Order: sequence, then structure tokens, then C-alpha cells
Amino acid sequence: MLLADGSVLVVGDHWDCRPGGAEPGSEQAERYDPATDRWAVAAPLNKPRKGFAMVPTLAGGAMVIGGWNEEDRPFSSTKVFDPANGSWSAGPLLDSAIGDPAAAALDDGRIIVGAPGSEETDSFTVVSMYAPSGNIWADGPTIERLGAREFIPLSDGRLIASGTGFELENLLAVADLGGIEGWAQFPAPDFASVEAFVPLSEGGMLAFGWDESELGWFASDRVQRYDAATDRWRDVSPIPTTRTGFQVATLADGRVIVAGGAYSHGDIGGEEIYRTTEIYDPTTDAWTAGPDLIGARVGGVAITLADGSVLVLGGTDQVDTEGETPFCPPPLTSVERLYPVP
Repeated sequence: MLLADGSVLVVGDHWDCRPGGAEPGSEQAERYDPATDRWAVAAPLNKPRKGFAMVPTLAGGAMVIGGWNEEDRPFSSTKVFDPANGSWSAGPLLDSAIGDPAAAALDDGRIIVGAPGSEETDSFTVVSMYAPSGNIWADGPTIERLGAREFIPLSDGRLIASGTGFELENLLAVADLGGIEGWAQFPAPDFASVEAFVPLSEGGMLAFGWDESELGWFASDRVQRYDAATDRWRDVSPIPTTRTGFQVATLADGRVIVAGGAYSHGDIGGEEIYRTTEIYDPTTDAWTAGPDLIGARVGGVAITLADGSVLVLGGTDQVDTEGETPFCPPPLTSVERLYPVP
């Protein structure tokens, strides 16, 4: 995660595909300094933790929220990282323990956390709000009929909750960040399943996803764009290379870079992992080739740094060729820094 001082904080073992609780070592943290191009060991969390959320704080640090302990039980604790002294301190306790929470930081310093749940044929998300002034969690409005997987703040001041409902994919709800007094339905893109949402600078967002045929779901080259003025999704220029499991980030100039990922060739056999990148310009609705990665990578994250470069880390360079369940390849420790040209 990018901190306010321009450094990047990485915490835990986010390659948590193994079943069960947090594994030893998942409490470890490292910090990257873009100015010196060096990583340094940072203070660890007090205990191993997996499936947590991490968001920036108004003070310029980071807050770790919820997750699972070594006994596979959810945490109610939060931990706050202070970049000035490089240490962790106890944050305010959640009212209830939450594993795999959805979370987002708002511009005014508030933090929103969602705990998805279900009963019989209904889904919902219990919402908690943190305000720095009071240093406590307060109840927020419950999201009905939607189990939130992520929160997406838009540049026009709205917050999107993305998740699933009872036997339904791709449900979205929207709230006004001014008060978050309630949630309303929000139109969803027409994918069978969404791979990623990417907010745009003009208040809209892009969606990448999967389509469906008689043979099942397949990664799509279609890209959809939400227009805030019309409150509708529409198809835009398709991505030149169909891929899934890619890294994606918004560049400083508003363009969107998609890197790496993989694509299954189905009946032909085999799965290809990419090292190419492609850049979408929302003003021209056009894709151009970006700089290649040094190595192929699927999964992982991309983080835009203050100088406009993009840090790419995590993921793997292996695919499941044996049909293992779960498939847990060794994660990459290599890191790359891309310099997209204007």
C-alpha cells in the first residue's frame, strides 16, 4: 500500500490460498523507498494474520483491520502503522470480529468496513464507520441483499459496494460519502462475473470481466465503462490481449495500465502467462502497448508511485497443470518498476 510519504508498505502473506488459519510469517512487513530503490524490514504485526484489509489513515500511515488468526478464527482487533517511527500500535476494536472484510478509506479520514453475511435466501453487509476524531467504530447503514467484497470510492464523491447476493453475481450499491445515510441500487455491468473495477478521474469507472457460453465462463476481451452523466454502462474499445489475473493501476495522468495476467487456451491446451502491458486512455477510448514486464506474472498488485512509475509485485509465474485443489504455487519475491511513457 502507498503511504503518504511516498513509501510502500507490504504486510503479511497475501498469497493465502491454503485453507486454514494464518501461517507463521504472515505477520512480517517490509517497506519500499522509491527514492533509494531499496526495501527494508519493517516492524511486524504482533501475531500472524491472513485475510485482513489494510487502508491508509488520515495521519499518513496504515490500518490493518480484521482477518483470521492461526486458529482460523476472525480478529476484532485493528493495528495502526506510524510511518514516522515505523511502529505498530493497537487501534480501536471492532464491535464484532470480521474475517475477509471489505474496507475503504474516505478523503475526510473516515474508514468504512463491511462484514458480509447471509441467512437462508438473503445476503447483507453489516457496516461499521470509523471517525479519527472519536477513535471509535460506530454502526453504519446495513447494505441489504448484497454481501460486499469490496468498496470503491469514486472521484465524484460516491462510494460503490460490490458483491454478490443470493444466487446472484455482480450486485452493486451506492452511497453518498457526505453522510452515508443509506444505500441505493446501482447499475451493474453485464458480465457473467467481474474481474476488476477501476475508478476514473471523471467520476466513472471501468469494468473487466468474464462472459458466459454453453461451455461455461471465459475471460472476455470486452471492457465496459460507467458514465456518471447517463448512469449507464457501455462497451468501449476491447483490450487487445484477453487476460485474467492481471495487475491494474490508474496512472497519474488518468490512463489505466493493465499488466501481466494469463489466458487459458481451452481446447488447444495450456495456459499462457503474459509479460506484456497495455494502457487505456479514457479520453481517446484507445489502447496502446506499454512497457513489457521483465518476467511473466499472474496475480499480484500494481501501485502507482508519486513520480508516475508503477511498482508491480506479488503473484506467481506458475499455472495449475495438475488440476490441484487448492492450487498454491510459490509466490514471486521479485519486484518490477515500470515507467509508462506519455
